[in-house]
Amino acid sequence: REIQLDYWGAATITAGLVLLLLLVERGAGLPLWQVGVGSVACLGLLIGFVRLERDHPDPLIPLDLFRNRLVVMAVTHGLVSMMALIGTLSFLPLFVQAVMGTTAAEAGKILIPYIIPWVISAIIGGRLILRFGYRPVALAGMVVMLIGSIGLARVSIGTTRLVLSIDIGLLGMGGGLTIATMMLAAQHAVGRLQTGVTTSTVQFARSIGSAVGTSAMGALMTWRLRALLGAAPPELRSLSGHGEVGMIVRPETRAALSGEASIFLQQALAGSLRWSFYFVLVAVILASIIAGVGLFNCESEQEFENIARMDVRAPEVFAIFAHFVSAILEQSMQEGEEERETLQGIAAYVSRVMMGKMGNVQSSH
Repeated sequence: REIQLDYWGAATITAGLVLLLLLVERGAGLPLWQVGVGSVACLGLLIGFVRLERDHPDPLIPLDLFRNRLVVMAVTHGLVSMMALIGTLSFLPLFVQAVMGTTAAEAGKILIPYIIPWVISAIIGGRLILRFGYRPVALAGMVVMLIGSIGLARVSIGTTRLVLSIDIGLLGMGGGLTIATMMLAAQHAVGRLQTGVTTSTVQFARSIGSAVGTSAMGALMTWRLRALLGAAPPELRSLSGHGEVGMIVRPETRAALSGEASIFLQQALAGSLRWSFYFVLVAVILASIIAGVGLFNCESEQEFENIARMDVRAPEVFAIFAHFVSAILEQSMQEGEEERETLQGIAAYVSRVMMGKMGNVQSSH
């Protein structure tokens, strides 16, 4: 039959999510009544989207998909966990540049001990799933993520690059174990005809979580930085109302400050960024609760019934994951051209290896 495109559903959810992002990012500087009106409008658009999807013959997101508890768990976990993972990826270089006092290009290198464990653990996790199933792999990944996020929430001006690398390495390793595993779990909880829409729904939730998490961390950091600069020495007070963090961390701005003011600014930047990393810790705790409750409430028979198909489809998922890593690096490491090309080469290599394995598995079947 002819498919009817869900134009109204797409327009409604787009408007609702754009409004949500604007409220998260700009809400602190708006009058209370504007925030209230925007919140009501955003909620109305999202409710309207649900009603449209319920009545549309070919909905953008089929609501009956959420009758599956494993899919609901994967969607909500992806939404929350990507707030932490992509938010961390966005603010790590800023911490290294602003607090440790490096250039933007040098700060981009801190992503290497974050991305590499993420990619490697995703590949290893795929093999562990075949032996142990997705439940222990996902839970182990959340424990590792929790340890890394606790360490990240304790950063200060005294944090060394080695300690920071260990913390984010654990966070990335846990993310690699859980993100791909949750996608596989959701894909194998539904029939083959719903695999595509399930994959896109989980990935859509992760994209929304990434955007909301990054905006929330930025708003939290800016709010805390302005509060700290309010008690700054006279030569720094002019910066307290400045909303552009990039101007504050420029080498020429810091070079013009006295030693006392420079140390105060360094402490203020570390304190404000630490609040952003508190947000990461809270998000990881919520994701751990969602994963723990969701995985233990799912039917074990379903897990073992579908696990036999994972060796056919897992390589393709990891290939998509490698391309996803490459896209993240393209967006977040614009200052470090050489480092970006190196890490994208690694992601491309992982993609080729995984696609090759997929071809070998399919030929053997």
